[in-house]
Amino acid sequence: MWPSEEWASKTYDWANIGLIASLVAGVISTFLVVWMGNVKEGYLKQSLAQSKQQTATLELQAAGLIKAAEDEKSARVELESRVAWRRLRAEEQPKFCVPLKPFGGQTALIAYNPNDLEAFTFALTIASALRMANWDVTEPLAVLEMREGPVPLGTNPPLQTGVIVGSTNDEGSQKAARALIATLHSYGFDASKASEGGLLNIHPTPDRVSIAVEYKPEGPQGEYKLRKLNNKK
Repeated sequence: MWPSEEWASKTYDWANIGLIASLVAGVISTFLVVWMGNVKEGYLKQSLAQSKQQTATLELQAAGLIKAAEDEKSARVELESRVAWRRLRAEEQPKFCVPLKPFGGQTALIAYNPNDLEAFTFALTIASALRMANWDVTEPLAVLEMREGPVPLGTNPPLQTGVIVGSTNDEGSQKAARALIATLHSYGFDASKASEGGLLNIHPTPDRVSIAVEYKPEGPQGEYKLRKLNNKK
């Protein structure tokens, strides 16, 4: 019979040894697979944690940069609001003049201090809007205001600011003056009622509205003032 008993016995023994060796190798491989898998998972978790930390750091840095940019923009807008000249943009004037049109034909004298270029440009835009409302308005008149001096510090009163609107005793001009003050307020400009005299004494007429554009008040005016008021609400 082939193979011989001796070869069959040896082959059987070697096959058993191979089987045992393969089983041992399988156990060792399984152990190594589980062990190294856990090690790899640990490294992966560590890498993910580092990535999350880096992401969080980058997000904090980005948030800081965004806040810095917003703070810079706010500071720039705040500065602009303080130094910006008063103005009525050309596209605003048609809407500005709507509540003033019922007083069409109203005589108005507008004046400014010739030493104040800002007041002159604002006076021009007001005059343009009043003409659009069909008021009988003059070219802005340069009126030089002289203060007493030299005198001790604190003797002279503070300079007038804003727009000072006056009127005669005529009821129509008084209503027109009040409407102009209210309209200026609605656009964020400081305006107040004038006392007697002043521009009303220059070539006086019985139904005049006088408009004195004085120095720009401290703080924001116009759209900047309205924006600030809205933010406080």
